[in-house]
Amino acid sequence: MSAPGSLEVRRNIKGEIYVLKADEGGRNKPFFTGYRPQVFIRTADTAVDMTLPEGTEMAMPGDNITVGMKLNYPLPVVVGQRFAIREGGKTVAAGVITELCEDSKEDIIEEEERAAKTKASA
Repeated sequence: MSAPGSLEVRRNIKGEIYVLKADEGGRNKPFFTGYRPQVFIRTADTAVDMTLPEGTEMAMPGDNITVGMKLNYPLPVVVGQRFAIREGGKTVAAGVITELCEDSKEDIIEEEERAAKTKASA
């Protein structure tokens, strides 16, 4: 439960993440823009498309980096909320939401179409 208006539902967010090293249980290899792991925010989990900052080729284990994230489904989120990034059953990065970005018209249309299909099949 939350107070009305205290959360915003978004698909596009930015976050500051720490990429775990292999000896911390994380990845052995770097990841690039287009990486698509699972993100766990509170009790929700969904796929996420990661975008590295312009001029950054890859995120190496041990890096602290700000990334753009497009959630597969919109979720109620707030700045300062913590999340985990998981791949293959293990946590590979941890982070905090630093910015709520505006969803594009395409994102909104896609979500409206998904909701209409769900309603029609119910």
